[in-house]
Amino acid sequence: MTDASAADRAAALHRDAIVVDGHTDILMPIADGKMRLGDRFDLPDPGTWQPPAGWQADAEAALYNFSPHTSFFQTMGHYDLPRFREGGLTVQAMAIFIEAANLDRALHRALRMVYWLNREYEENADFAPVTSVAAIRQLKRDGKMGGILAFEGFEPIGSDLKLLDVFYALGLRIATLTHSRRNYWADGTQSADATTGLTEPAHQAVDGANKPGRDIDLAHRAPKDC
Repeated sequence: MTDASAADRAAALHRDAIVVDGHTDILMPIADGKMRLGDRFDLPDPGTWQPPAGWQADAEAALYNFSPHTSFFQTMGHYDLPRFREGGLTVQAMAIFIEAANLDRALHRALRMVYWLNREYEENADFAPVTSVAAIRQLKRDGKMGGILAFEGFEPIGSDLKLLDVFYALGLRIATLTHSRRNYWADGTQSADATTGLTEPAHQAVDGANKPGRDIDLAHRAPKDC
């Protein structure tokens, strides 16, 4: 099979199938004013690009050996509506992740991401919020795309599980307890002294929050669970 025929076959499959991408961090640069989802963003050459004066990479970038270019642009150049259309994407999970620099205002940062995601829905007629399976199927029938609001870490709700209901009302449907760091709910993948896995409140959260229409995602937790 040639590259061209393989690409044609993949494109035909995407036209027929419901295609869901389970994660992107693109809300971070959108909330920072670096891009809009409706515009195609092409990355500058890493060999000639220079960081803006005074910019510093987030502390967590060192965990993954990110270059300054990767740290600044994050997932830009990979995720935007023009690329969604070209790839035949039906639904994109849009994650709220709180960087170390924003932990002291995690709730504000999360709500800012919700605000900008809603702006993208308002300004792009073929992009809509997804809160149910029926909505996904309708989008496919209509030839449109959708976004699912997700948590990558429970930092926005602190230790108050009731706030998860607030975010559910705002469209949240997928929630991961943590990512790389330890928080109130669990050890992350990069916790140096990860020994507890899920905390007791997290077990209660999984039992109480894993209701119809909500997915509690256990990805990224530390290997040990109790």
